[in-house]
Amino acid sequence: MAEIDGMFILRRSGRLKSGAAFSLGGVSGLTALEKLGGGWEVEVRNGSRIVVARGGSASTHEDARDQALRMANAGLDLLSIKGSADLAIADAVDSHFVWWPSAEGTVLRESSVVTLTASLEAKVTVTDAQGNVVPPPRQGRQKWDESFMYFRRAQLTDDLFEAFRNVYLALESLLSQIAPPRPGEREFDWLNRALLEVHERVVKLDPFAPPAKDNPSAPVTKNISKARNAVFHAKGSRNHFMPHDWADRTKVSEALAGMVRLYLRIAESHLQLRRSSSGLFAGGFRLLTEHLDSALVIHVTDDTRPFDPDQSTINPGGGRVLSLATRPTPELDQPFVRYFRGRVSLTSPSGLTRLTRTVATIDGTPAFASVVDGQLTLSGFDWFEAQMGIRARNQGAPRAAYVA
Repeated sequence: MAEIDGMFILRRSGRLKSGAAFSLGGVSGLTALEKLGGGWEVEVRNGSRIVVARGGSASTHEDARDQALRMANAGLDLLSIKGSADLAIADAVDSHFVWWPSAEGTVLRESSVVTLTASLEAKVTVTDAQGNVVPPPRQGRQKWDESFMYFRRAQLTDDLFEAFRNVYLALESLLSQIAPPRPGEREFDWLNRALLEVHERVVKLDPFAPPAKDNPSAPVTKNISKARNAVFHAKGSRNHFMPHDWADRTKVSEALAGMVRLYLRIAESHLQLRRSSSGLFAGGFRLLTEHLDSALVIHVTDDTRPFDPDQSTINPGGGRVLSLATRPTPELDQPFVRYFRGRVSLTSPSGLTRLTRTVATIDGTPAFASVVDGQLTLSGFDWFEAQMGIRARNQGAPRAAYVA
């Protein structure tokens, strides 16, 4: 029987079920098991930073992950409303274990992403005709604006939906200066008029949505209003986004990214905002990582020595190491994220029965690792897969990844 921190994740008796294990934002102070509908169970253990959701009927990674995330959050909701504990899942997108039955046997997949911050610095010296250095012009003071307060809160929060709300408020605050609302004007009408004035007087909206012939602001207004209504409201009879739902989170993340770009572009022009940033183009990131297609190999180990980034070996404590057949997964890549996936059979005599960390090497040198947050045993699984991602974040770029 496979377990993580004493909570079973796979039993051979009866029909094989799918499920997932996610990290919590803190250590659970109680042991609890919530039985939900459809055979689902959600479990936490005292002293563990893991929540397990099991009992699904999925036969693919995506379905198993999506189902389990919804049910894990539902179980934590029940613990909260009962007054038992207030716990939250942290970094579900970038870090989780998912299992499901497939035609080839039972599969356990670990997903992890490492984020690298890129920064470029250049120094320019200006001289006059005689070769004397011309000092740079003095920078004026940046005037504070109320919208900055909301934008900063969006950068500080770990919650995706809270970030969306604050960026919308930042945009709303800024637009209300450019086009103050009129008495009795409906919210949608005001937003459309304000964006039209932005398009005519501040910045063109063409990069943010295909312009309509009769009203250049209409497509942008529609996109923002659709996402805003789904995030700000929760009427059961109307479309609304759920933090539990993987697809909804993806839609909110995409809408948030577009709204951040719009707010900063308007602020730069209307407020003479000077926001420092440097780093890579998406194409540059791709060029810098192309060699990883053949150089990166994923390994797993049961080594018990604590992870030390100064170590030059995968298993400094002498634990067993298995190398996974690794390939790039371009179907998952994003402009600043590259993914790789490795696979290994656990049914051979050399198969691991315990996993402590997953390590990616580049040309044989350990480059980055994912450390298991808990005690994980693998008994009963036929295959182990590791999906590891590399994300680049430009220095000074707005936040794009949220863990809650």
